[in-house]
Amino acid sequence: MAEIGEFSALFADLQRDHAQFLEGARLDEGGAILDQTEGSILGAGEAYPLLVDWATHQNCVFYGGIKYSVLKTEPENLSCYNVHLKEGVVGSITRNKNFAVARVNTEDFVELGNSAILLGQKMWEL
Repeated sequence: MAEIGEFSALFADLQRDHAQFLEGARLDEGGAILDQTEGSILGAGEAYPLLVDWATHQNCVFYGGIKYSVLKTEPENLSCYNVHLKEGVVGSITRNKNFAVARVNTEDFVELGNSAILLGQKMWEL
């Protein structure tokens, strides 16, 4: 099992290499927040609904009280976008069956998709 703080360290590496990553969190299957970056806007009460919406292929999710339209939802990854804010939410499953989610700043759907891939690759270490 991943140590507390390991997510934050991996996320800091990701942010250092890819400026679009704003903040993120690691969730267990029940939607509990196991770890999150400083300044994360994901609230404890919306983590489980986010996972349910991801798993049931809803057309939107809420992250930090903000609505994001789902562009792609698969068991392994999630890509959502808010056109007004020019930012998205991406998610990925970890090796230990936890979930990593992150808010990214992007105006480009290709970069959004790449962000989901980058998150998945980095968080597979957990």
